[in-house]
Amino acid sequence: MLKKFIFVTALFLVTLSPAYAQLPDFTDLVEAASPAVVKINTLSRGQQQRSPQMPQDQIPERLRELFEQRQGPQTGRPARSMGSGFVISDDGYILTNHHVVDEADEIQVLFSDE
Repeated sequence: MLKKFIFVTALFLVTLSPAYAQLPDFTDLVEAASPAVVKINTLSRGQQQRSPQMPQDQIPERLRELFEQRQGPQTGRPARSMGSGFVISDDGYILTNHHVVDEADEIQVLFSDE
C-alpha cells in the first residue's frame, strides 16, 4: 500500500513539474512519422504449436483459447499472426520485431494509405 501511495504521489508531482508543462505538441511529429508505420500480417504453414512455458492447467481457459487461435491448433493448420514495423530507408527496408516474422512462410506489409 505504501509503495502504491509513493508511486501515485511521485506521478502527481511529475505531472505538476515545469518540465511536464513544457513538453512540445507532438501532433506534427505524429503526422510526419505515421506514413512510415506499417502493419505486418504473417502466415506460417504446417508449424506445430509451441508449448507455453507454464503448464497448461495453470493457464486460464480464455487465454489458452486466444493462444490457440493465434498460433493455430497442433494439427498443422496455418497459423496467422500480426504485428507492426516501420520503414527505415527510402529503398523500403522495414524494421520490426523478430517474433513478428519468425518462421513465417508469407509476410504481408500494409501501409496506412493502402
